[in-house]
Amino acid sequence: MLNKNDISESERLSLEKLSNDIFWFKRVHVAENLNCPIYLLEKLSRDTNSDVRKAVVLNPSCSDLILDNIISVETKYSVIFHTVFHKNCSFNTLKKIHQKYEKLRDIIKFHSNWKLQDFE
Repeated sequence: MLNKNDISESERLSLEKLSNDIFWFKRVHVAENLNCPIYLLEKLSRDTNSDVRKAVVLNPSCSDLILDNIISVETKYSVIFHTVFHKNCSFNTLKKIHQKYEKLRDIIKFHSNWKLQDFE
């Protein structure tokens, strides 16, 4: 995971500026950036646009805490669907999805963090 010190100051400032852009597709590009710091992913995870939140979920650096926070308030199925495939999706987050979305249960069973014996 990246923090403020892992990228150049100019790149960090550019990403910060774009993360506030009025155009959602620019915020998507920030969330998709592999050098996007965690604090910006956290901020973008609360974006009003679901495409931005989905881009956060698709970023490999997205933390388990961010994924859990997104799932706690998310209403868009596409964002939840992609969360299930994230390597950092924790057992607790998977459990929440498993309880609420029956259609995703078969997919969840194959996630490396899923512990069926702990849940059933």
